[in-house]
Amino acid sequence: MKFSYYRFLLYSGVAAWTILLNGYLFLYHYDNIALSVKTFTNNVNSQQNNNGLYDSDKMDDKVKGDYNEEENHKWAFSSDNNVLHKFNPHHYEPVNTSIVNHKTFDLYKMHADVKDLRGIRPTIATNYETIFKNHPNPNTILGNLDFKERCSLYFQNLFITDHNWYLNPNEELPVGRYVNPYDIELAEFEYSNWKFYNHDRLKQEYIDYEFEGDDQSTITDAELEKFMMRKFEEFWNTTLQVEQKTLDSISHLRIFNKCFLSNSDPKQSEKANQLIRDQKELIQTIQGKDYLPSFEFTESEKMAKLDSYGVCSSLEKRIYPWLSFQLPVFEKWSGEIELTPPQYNNYHKKSKSFTTGTFHQMSDCFFNDMRKSLNGRGIVLTLGDVHVENTLNLIRLLRALGNRLPIQIVYYDNLSGSSKAKIVKAARQSMRDFPASMEKIRHLLPEDYDLGLPVQNIHFVNLFNVVREQYIHKFEGYGNKLLATIFNSFEEFILLDSDVVLFKNPEWFFETSKYKEGGALFYKDRATSDKRPETDLFLLKSLLPNVIDNAMFGFPMVPEKTLKNDAFEGMYHFMEAGVVLLDKTRHLNSILMLPQLYFMEPLMTRSHGDKEFFWLAFAFNGNEEYVFNDYRAVAVGEVKPDRRKDNGELYLAQQLCNSHPAHIDDEDNSLLWLNSGFHFCGKYDLVDYENDLHKQGNYYLQTFENQEDMRHYYYNPINIRHAVVPPFSGANYLKGPNKEGEPEIAWQMLHVLCHDYMWCTYSSIGYGDTFQNGTVIEFDEDQHSYFKYLGDIWVGLE
Repeated sequence: MKFSYYRFLLYSGVAAWTILLNGYLFLYHYDNIALSVKTFTNNVNSQQNNNGLYDSDKMDDKVKGDYNEEENHKWAFSSDNNVLHKFNPHHYEPVNTSIVNHKTFDLYKMHADVKDLRGIRPTIATNYETIFKNHPNPNTILGNLDFKERCSLYFQNLFITDHNWYLNPNEELPVGRYVNPYDIELAEFEYSNWKFYNHDRLKQEYIDYEFEGDDQSTITDAELEKFMMRKFEEFWNTTLQVEQKTLDSISHLRIFNKCFLSNSDPKQSEKANQLIRDQKELIQTIQGKDYLPSFEFTESEKMAKLDSYGVCSSLEKRIYPWLSFQLPVFEKWSGEIELTPPQYNNYHKKSKSFTTGTFHQMSDCFFNDMRKSLNGRGIVLTLGDVHVENTLNLIRLLRALGNRLPIQIVYYDNLSGSSKAKIVKAARQSMRDFPASMEKIRHLLPEDYDLGLPVQNIHFVNLFNVVREQYIHKFEGYGNKLLATIFNSFEEFILLDSDVVLFKNPEWFFETSKYKEGGALFYKDRATSDKRPETDLFLLKSLLPNVIDNAMFGFPMVPEKTLKNDAFEGMYHFMEAGVVLLDKTRHLNSILMLPQLYFMEPLMTRSHGDKEFFWLAFAFNGNEEYVFNDYRAVAVGEVKPDRRKDNGELYLAQQLCNSHPAHIDDEDNSLLWLNSGFHFCGKYDLVDYENDLHKQGNYYLQTFENQEDMRHYYYNPINIRHAVVPPFSGANYLKGPNKEGEPEIAWQMLHVLCHDYMWCTYSSIGYGDTFQNGTVIEFDEDQHSYFKYLGDIWVGLE
């Protein structure tokens, strides 16, 4: 027994020594691998002056002691090192990650079953760093403070850092992108690509400013390379600063909205209170009730008093400085002027405990009052004089569809009296004369259809007083549409582009299962082969709520639904915003995120117009209640029959060419809507017909003998007999390379015909191992005749 005991001690000692030795070797080896990454990250951020994540003064002593500038440059930028050409600081954690990695948050994630699925290094708002620097033990906050106290703590620390903080829409946030974002092969944040596309510019800059015009023959490659390395480092400094500022602004806005605007919704308030109760119970269990330290405000925090009436209004002015905090002017079709929202409850009434249907400025926050005034369900259009002709066509179409929902036409003082008169006439005059194409569908129409189409209830909504003058330029173009989303007065609305063509009564969309599921229904764009560089995805993911947002304020960590959509798989085009359905009372906070995204150049350069901002506003707000129609955009028209290759063989892929993305219902394959009007060529009035006549090639069902025939074809409605649903197997399968002459991509944009705006779509791509098949839908004769009738109504044909 004695011998066994000593043998046990001996073996245990050897085992312990082995474990310690292996652990030491692993850590030592890991440190050596990670050291160069850390030193480069610190070097990249060395010019940041106490700027959040990227504060180089917070690097650990080991890295500071071992850092060598020349060696680091050699390691990071050597033109002979292919690995380092792909170096990207986005892939590595910044030095200061102790907050996110604090054991409290690890335990919180485990017990609350919270997972960060973004797959990126930790990113947090700078203000969180300030808070947890003042309160290093997160248990004191999570275990003691209620929701309101946490809100106060957040904004107290913002004021401590900067008394004059506000979200400046005019702040310049340089992006520094030099590479075409549409090219899948290029990543502008890799040194080799960055150098390739900037070489000539940087060389000239070196000659002009660094070399000071001396004899250029003495310039060495080594000197020029060193100069370019320094410029690349400056580029990364700026990039990381801009990304941090973007994250800070998004964080301030979503936290303000959650703290001060959601509290008018009892359901949201109860969810926040339940979060606090669960956390306190968890922290007390982990820490032990008798050992949980109390929370103490710092002296500076005590000086920032944010618990009085009026604080919401004061903060609101800093979060939304571009607003005048006035409602728009509502002008009825009859000319009556109203300074408060019209009452539409006769059209649709929803029971909401916090909605009254009137506007009285009695609460602390403008948007809380505005939410209470929302009422009814309706259609929202945004336009200026240049869009009037399309709007007249759309109004005739809405009448033909039997629409009885009210319409708000939102504009910024750029709609003339004559334009309004035309719109009112189209909406209110008797419509009893129908195109001859109606005869073929008479059996599909209501019995009283001949008695006249319903007049439309129109309100013109002038936004002139809504935006402060110094910021109105921020809303030119697509921005006006975002204002219309916020300042229409409906509880629920369908937002339409003026050139949209609907094939269903607008009320049908509100009754779909998808809209009812989430109160936000969106539609997907064409599945083109354009891809995003990896760095785009890092920025977008970094703006999603993180574990501290979740623990402090209950923002949901965005799960797989969003992170696995096509955009986060790298596709540049995801959403088409020609038709958007929203329940504003349910999703006001996410809607208010829209203009903030539009102000930010780093996000604007990563989106084609406003379309991606709708779903991104939801995602950045931790709101995943939005729902997309399953189908991506399709092509409608006539499939070109019997297409043959040069060798006489028939193509496997069927082809359909036009300029209109269309959408079909994912439940019954019925046609829902299309964009770019009903003319075959939406830009028919801008076309060089002599040019198009010579380039028509094999793209149409017929060839045209003269310009007049082509002009007539371009002007007339699309003849909709087919819908081509191109193949789509995911963002990583957008191409089907082959040697058989079959199309390799599903959507091909032709930079000829229809004023350089024509797409050809294919029912399949690839051949053999790369073959992917889509679907061709053939509409029956009743459907074809119905589309023909609506096309004649829209174009105005007799």
